[in-house]
Amino acid sequence: MAYRGVLHQGKAGPYSTKGRPATSPARYIVLGLLFVVALWLWFNSGSSAAPAVSNSRAHRPGREHLRQTQLQQAESQPPLAQVQVQQAPPPKPQAIQPPAAVKEAPALATSPPKPQAIQPPVVAKAAPAAPVGKGITAPASTSTSASVRDRKMGFDEIFVINLKRRTDRRAKIALQADFLGIEVKFMEAATPDTVGFIPPYKQRSPTMSGNRLACWRSHMNIYLEMVERKLDRALIMEDDVDMDLSLPRDLPLALAKLPENEWDTFFVGHCSLTEKSHTVVDSQLGLYETSAPYCAHGYAVSRRGARRLLFHMSNAATAIDFHLIGLIKANLVKSYSFDPPRIVQPRESDNPSDIPESTDLPPNQHLKHSTLQAVRRFVHETKPRESYFVGV
Repeated sequence: MAYRGVLHQGKAGPYSTKGRPATSPARYIVLGLLFVVALWLWFNSGSSAAPAVSNSRAHRPGREHLRQTQLQQAESQPPLAQVQVQQAPPPKPQAIQPPAAVKEAPALATSPPKPQAIQPPVVAKAAPAAPVGKGITAPASTSTSASVRDRKMGFDEIFVINLKRRTDRRAKIALQADFLGIEVKFMEAATPDTVGFIPPYKQRSPTMSGNRLACWRSHMNIYLEMVERKLDRALIMEDDVDMDLSLPRDLPLALAKLPENEWDTFFVGHCSLTEKSHTVVDSQLGLYETSAPYCAHGYAVSRRGARRLLFHMSNAATAIDFHLIGLIKANLVKSYSFDPPRIVQPRESDNPSDIPESTDLPPNQHLKHSTLQAVRRFVHETKPRESYFVGV
């Protein structure tokens, strides 16, 4: 241990030459006195409170009982927020002020403006029809501006009986319909080869040739279609007729004059010369009750009339117009007619009837305002169509 010897050699200190502290008796005496003093101080400070503490411990309940008591006291007291709410006086409700009304301008003395009607979408701009003649109006240049009944002159359908091979006659009818602004439906006429079944009838007229039977079948097909389609009224024309320019005006007026549901046939065109001798319905229109309206090239039929004609004429006893006259005279059909007629059947040497047996025809009839004549001029002249209706 040369290190320790060198370190403490010749020096006086608390450590010995072996490096350990010196054991002095004075140190132990001092420590003992300090311990005694501390013990005395502790005993004196706790002796006076000891009896109170001991007494309180003797009477203090257990910890569990104390915890339950504290919990019960906490539950019995209301929450702080609740106490504050109960103590604080409720605020006085303030009256809600209504919003200030907007001052309106003083109303005018005049009546309030009328609401404007909703304008329908414009499909196509059409030139307005100009009133001409005695209240007649020229047809508009577009079909979208008129209702279906206007285009059909108050009828549900306008039938035109036309042989399939007679395209020339179909063209003439189409030109007249276009000029008058009406809509027609072409019905293919029967022929002796397509007439089909002919019911047996012993009293059939010997003049009922194949052509007349075909004519009968063509008209019967229209009656049948009216019943099947439940048409209230229809106009039936043959394909070789000429129509009066006043037809679109006069026909709706005449239909309004007929007794509702009390008429069966209405002869717009005929070959009779004695219709004015019968009961007058409207003298201004020339509307009369009829008795013998020869020819069946242009006449109207009601739904009731279609039922009656389909029932009574199913035997094909005689020519169609003679059969109609027989039913009228027997009071089985109620009929009316125009006089003068508004539809005629012109007789032309280069365009004879398709029924050669028709030799007992009355003299040729002419219209006061022929649509065929107007069409002939219209297709070659530059005058507007409305000008042809002036004076009608």
